[in-house]
Formats: sequence, structure tokens, C-alpha cells
Amino acid sequence: APAVAYKPLKELRLWQCAVGDSGAVVIADLLRLGGTDLQLSFLEVTADDIGPKGALSLGRSLCCGMNNSLVTLILDSNTRLGSVGTKNLCKGICTNSRLKKLSLKYCGIDQDGGDPLAEMLLFPKIGLTILELGGNKLGGEGLFRICRGLAQNSSLTCLGISDNQIWGSRDLDVKGLSLFASCVSKHPGLKEINLLHNPIEEIGALALLPTVAENNPHIERFLLDKLSSFSDDLFRQLYRDKAPVAKKVRAKKKKTGNSK
Repeated sequence: APAVAYKPLKELRLWQCAVGDSGAVVIADLLRLGGTDLQLSFLEVTADDIGPKGALSLGRSLCCGMNNSLVTLILDSNTRLGSVGTKNLCKGICTNSRLKKLSLKYCGIDQDGGDPLAEMLLFPKIGLTILELGGNKLGGEGLFRICRGLAQNSSLTCLGISDNQIWGSRDLDVKGLSLFASCVSKHPGLKEINLLHNPIEEIGALALLPTVAENNPHIERFLLDKLSSFSDDLFRQLYRDKAPVAKKVRAKKKKTGNSK
């Protein structure tokens, strides 16, 4: 029987509800069979024990022509997802031009997850603007693999790869950071990059310099930690944070009759 869509439902958040793969299949059916009545644009299923099987169903529901409502998908802290689950999910998303934000923080993704993420970014009509991958285990090799897709992508504006075991001192890390810097320097739309909580040492930091060269004014935020292994000058060259700061409104002092 076709899924019955609850028309007013636009956002759905499920946190630590033990949804599991079976629950993910049900959610996928709603996305896939809800038809034009479905207005769900925001879906967050966090820390709900979703693995590769559930990810496969969700990916299929987001294939081209299956769902036209979802704009944001957050699957953070589903540690069973891993690289296999990422591959299953990306198989569907790689043909989706509607989805704008995908967050897979703390999902146990290692270097092998870099390939399906690259395939997703290679899709010419992909609409994804925000990709959050913080708290995984991509390392320099995973970053290197993602660059195959990043080099051909034009949709991303924000990329989060914080806390991903990118050391910047090992050969694989430096290789990944060097290619990443080259891709970002040529990317037409990337404005925000988060590399915080990766212990990137001086040799890795030097490899990143082309990312924020003077001819790359489009980079508004480039976040990384200051390690003692590289100089203050090098850190100043790399770090950028042009996020708008809220203006303080000063209260006007009332004039009293005794003021001179």
C-alpha cells in the first residue's frame, strides 16, 4: 500500500530513538512513496543505530525522481553506517539535485568512504551545498580520494572535515592536503572549510597555503588549530574567519535636567 503523507509535516527529528535499519526502511518508504503530498524538507535521524542496510533504503528513496521534497539530511552519530553505508547512501544521492545539505558526522567513515563521496560530488546536476563529515576517520588518504570528485564539483559552498585523523606529517596526509589545496584553490564556490581538531603539523600546513592564497578571496572561513610545530606567521596566513559579527546596540543615555 502506498505511504500516506501527513501534509503539514515539514521537519522530522529522531534522536536516540533506536530507529535501526528497519525504522530507516520505513522512513525511506515515506520519502519514496509520499508523492507530491509530502512536504518533508528536513530530516534528522541522529544516533539511531542505522547501518548499511538502512542507508541503502534511504539512498534508493533519494534517487532521481523518487523524492522532490527533502533539502536537509542529517544522519550524525550512526556509527554502524561506516564506509559501506556511506557507499549505499551515496548511490542514491549521487543522482539527486534537490538535496542541499548532507551531514554524516561521527559515522565511522574511514578512507574507503572517500570514493563514494567523490562519486556523489561528480554528479553534474548535484545541488549539494553543505557537506559535513566531521568526527570520522578519513585521514589523508580519504581526503585524497574525495578530491577526485571535489575537483569536478561546483555546487559546494561549505565543507566540514574536522576531527578526521589528518595529521599532516605523514606522506599520505601531505599528499592528500596538497591535492585538497589545489582543488579548493580552483573551486568556484567553496567559502567555508573546517579542518579543526586535525593535528596538522608544519609540513601539512605549508601544503595548504595555496588554499588561501591572495588570489582566493572567495574563501571566507578556513578553520584549523594552531599547533606549536608551526609559526604564528604561517597560522595567520592560513586561518580565516570572516563570519559576520553581531553588532552591539548601545543604549542611549537619557539626559537629566541637571546635566550640563
